[in-house]
Amino acid sequence: RVAPSLFDYLQQFRLTAGVALGVALLAMLYQWRRQTRPPWWLSIAGGSAIVFLFALGFLGSLRLADDARRLGRVYGNQRGELEWGKCAVSIPRDHDPGNLESPSIVRFEFREDPDKHVVLQSIERLPEGTFYRELSQTSSTHVNRELFVFVHGFNVTFSDAARRTAQLAHDLPYTGTPVLFSWPSQGRPDPIAYTTDGTTAEWSAANLEQFLDGLISEFGPERLNLVAHSMGNRLLTTAVRQLAQRGRINGKFKEIVLAAPDVDAS
Repeated sequence: RVAPSLFDYLQQFRLTAGVALGVALLAMLYQWRRQTRPPWWLSIAGGSAIVFLFALGFLGSLRLADDARRLGRVYGNQRGELEWGKCAVSIPRDHDPGNLESPSIVRFEFREDPDKHVVLQSIERLPEGTFYRELSQTSSTHVNRELFVFVHGFNVTFSDAARRTAQLAHDLPYTGTPVLFSWPSQGRPDPIAYTTDGTTAEWSAANLEQFLDGLISEFGPERLNLVAHSMGNRLLTTAVRQLAQRGRINGKFKEIVLAAPDVDAS
């Protein structure tokens, strides 16, 4: 829950630095073994990879700056206390169902455009009581007092999780109220981040249990549907097991969807 630091911006260029170092070491090794200059194609391939990854890092830095300026409150990958709030997400008119439209460097798009992309417009933290009151007000405008709670998986940032929740509700289309439970994934696809995310997912299960318990007791939906993806299933299965052991699973729990579950099958 901190604004991006200089380290956060530099993190966007870690792939570029790694590839540049790898290309340099490969060229030195080639020159040492062959006693001649590296071939031209190695220089072109290495240079092209570095330029491409630098462009990706630059795009990532622009997005960090956009998030910090537009959202006002930014949620990162550090653990914290359970918080409640609401997000505003815009979906373009020509949205393709199932897709999460984002800026693409291939199309020379360096910033989010609400006319083209699914965009997280704002984040507002709310006191717990206010959250449930506003949730009731929102639900009163829908067909029924029904919720679905989405739990994202590995390598997903808060922004992408909020955008995905809105996209799911829009594409179904869902007549109830969509709710996101976000946990602090590292937002990176590397093996170290996967291990860290696994530990954080186990740590976050207690918060999800508390959140689901609160939805039942404070909000009281007619139907509560749960959707988890990938590593998010670790949180969901643990939280539901704990709720069941406490006798909190009741008729309000309806559908549970385990999408690509990163859990043991048995």
